[in-house]
Amino acid sequence: MAENSINTRFIKAFEEIVRLGFVKNKTEFGAKMGISPQRLTEILKSRMGVTTEVLRDLFSHFPVSYRFIFEGIGPITFEDKLGNAIKKADQNIPETVLKSIKKTAPPTAPPTAPPTAPPTPLLTAEPDLQYSGRSNIILVNQSVAAGWAQIVHNEAEMRDLPRFTLPQLMHTSGTFYCFPVTGDSMHPTVKDKEWVIVKEKANISEIKGGRVYMICTPDGLCLKRLYYKTGEKTVRCVSDNETHAPYKENVIDILGIYEAVTHISDDFRLIEQEIKGLNTVLERILALENAVFRKK
Repeated sequence: MAENSINTRFIKAFEEIVRLGFVKNKTEFGAKMGISPQRLTEILKSRMGVTTEVLRDLFSHFPVSYRFIFEGIGPITFEDKLGNAIKKADQNIPETVLKSIKKTAPPTAPPTAPPTAPPTPLLTAEPDLQYSGRSNIILVNQSVAAGWAQIVHNEAEMRDLPRFTLPQLMHTSGTFYCFPVTGDSMHPTVKDKEWVIVKEKANISEIKGGRVYMICTPDGLCLKRLYYKTGEKTVRCVSDNETHAPYKENVIDILGIYEAVTHISDDFRLIEQEIKGLNTVLERILALENAVFRKK
């Protein structure tokens, strides 16, 4: 495992949390985070990667610095003696993190709730991150997708992202994300510039071989068919476009896993017609080659 990886810094953060007395041991830490003892052991022994959901819980329950985890900059935790200066150190610290510090800053006025947008027949805005039982789709544009590993933990930025619902997901519980697709690696299943709607999975053990997933790694987001066997250190990533060779991704480098549930397309062409057209062109080329060969 890389000495400067997110996983390494997560382990250091855990050790610091125990040293400062926020929890007594690994068991108490796992219970507070909602992580099973087996899974936490795998993470702390660097045999399993830290997911975005685990990091989100870490920032929610303990005063751990975003900048330390993602960039390796500054101290591991926020100093409780700073009071109001804690907010100045990092404007994106959620209130839940500030409340977990032993010596809290002086009370401030509660934040004003953002206005609720009026609903439309198919697209319905949600007021904040505390979702009700119905589904909610968060629209992620290209620039946000490029920095997803950091932005997904930033409550302020997440709240500003537009939200909508679709009829087929309107009564499905959970949170969904709508990402833009770039490139032709999943053609013809999902084409370049289309949109894929995904739902986050808790951990890598939930992968069902051959299904389409979006994974988040330090290099960014990618959409592939995944194949994984329990206990292996890599996940096999396969494109539907055979011109893109399969490859393996280290489990430890996977920060988040999202299962594709549907996609949005404005392409109404039939794949069969495209293939038939290409075959026709190929037949004409072969016929021309044969004609030239006979003349020689």
